[in-house]
Amino acid sequence: MVGDLAVSIEVCALTTQQYIALIKAAPAAGIRGGSFFDAVRAQAARETHCDKIRTLNVRHFRHVAPDLTVLGL
Repeated sequence: MVGDLAVSIEVCALTTQQYIALIKAAPAAGIRGGSFFDAVRAQAARETHCDKIRTLNVRHFRHVAPDLTVLGL
């Protein structure tokens, strides 16, 4: 499975400014703890114009990324 994914994955690094914006916006959005890492992944998806996220944790991603389509694996 990992080998199959490796050929189609695009790596995206967020800028310092993007991280700061996420950190500042997180409390008002109710994002805390481990969900912050989901918010980082969601922002990377937005930056790469990805409109769908596949995850084992659908509920958390729907909370941090209501603008994206979140699908289970």
